Amino acid sequence: MSLPEAAGPEELILALPPPKPYSLSISDLTIGAPQSQDSYIPSFLRPKKQGDDGPATIVRNVSGTCGAGEMLAIIGGSGSGKTTLLNAIAGRLGGLPILEGQITFQPAAARSGQNTPNVDGTPKVSKIIGFVRQNDYLLPHLTVRETLTFAAGLRLPKTVDKATRLQIVEQTIQELGLVDCSDTVVGGIFRKGISGGERRRLSIGCVLVTLPSIIILDEATTGLDSNSSFLLLKTLSELAKRHSRTIILSLHAPRSDAFSLFDRLMVLSKGNVVYSGRAAESLSWFEERGCELKKETNPLDYLIDISSVDNRDEEREAESRARVDALVQAWKDRKPAEEIALPPFAHAIVHSISRDSQKAGDLSADDSSGEISRPGLISQTRILLHRSHLNVYRNLGQLAGFLIQSVGIGVFMGLTYYNLQGTPADIQSLKVR
Repeated sequence: MSLPEAAGPEELILALPPPKPYSLSISDLTIGAPQSQDSYIPSFLRPKKQGDDGPATIVRNVSGTCGAGEMLAIIGGSGSGKTTLLNAIAGRLGGLPILEGQITFQPAAARSGQNTPNVDGTPKVSKIIGFVRQNDYLLPHLTVRETLTFAAGLRLPKTVDKATRLQIVEQTIQELGLVDCSDTVVGGIFRKGISGGERRRLSIGCVLVTLPSIIILDEATTGLDSNSSFLLLKTLSELAKRHSRTIILSLHAPRSDAFSLFDRLMVLSKGNVVYSGRAAESLSWFEERGCELKKETNPLDYLIDISSVDNRDEEREAESRARVDALVQAWKDRKPAEEIALPPFAHAIVHSISRDSQKAGDLSADDSSGEISRPGLISQTRILLHRSHLNVYRNLGQLAGFLIQSVGIGVFMGLTYYNLQGTPADIQSLKVR
């Protein structure tokens, strides 16, 4: 796999093969809460608690779709189940049980005018998904380009040559708008570096260099100002449409003009779905249920407000809970005609994450299709050692601390055994020490 050496920035983005397009389908997904410490006791021997109608759940009967080239935003108040749902899609539940339903990844036809790569075979789910955590975990003394280069070296297939990896890194820098800071150190607590928005885009870039088909972001705009948040969401929208990527993200306090960037919207309330469908049709759906958007109001904030329970006093809590329950029930009772389906899929189902697959301990599809493997243990060790070496020797404060520590230990040991003679008393002191 190689590319022309003289390719410019614009030609570079078009020269690399696009990722395989996949679509996401969630069907009646219910996720249980962590089990209590007495879970080793058989269920028929446990005393039944008052009001115990079954296992506790975090997410209940969630259904939704997101096609290739679309961006799905999951919004809701705190504790609505956004992060749990994202972790379920990414196969990162960490032991939480899927009680019902399934999550299905299916290959889909790319948008018109784009070259559709071969989607035959069944790659592992982890190889088509890129997951961006809520917090940025970056080494402070590496530059932006070095961070992306090491990420590409660790995660791209070992058959990809060095020149191609560098081309992919340059493409990622171009796509994420990191050209101006590409040679700037990331920075940290004790060293000035790139801005918060650039750090967030760099975290996305560390996933993007692997050319994933589905990108999942948890609280993508948390900690960013409104302008940086909007630019980040705009960049993600362009990434989705450029190569038919599927982008799923959760949001907290989004900006009003970001509403038009989302193709699909899912509103959650305490683990229940209030709305899941086209973002452009969401406001009209709520208006038909008596929740009309006021003028000069952020539509995303409005949707979060009407789907949240106000706990400031009993009266407001009862009123808001009744409203939320009515919206949840209205969504459950919607007509089949209100279902918004995806375009027909071009090929067979790739993989489903369900209760049965969890019991079997298999959250990834069969990998017998001859898919190219990642670098081996020796190559990864060499890359990690090089990365750690650069990060350590550029940290002058840490090097000074190591020097002072070594000198201090040497002086202490020298003074301990200083000026000992050959007398029996000194020899005895040496033995004691």
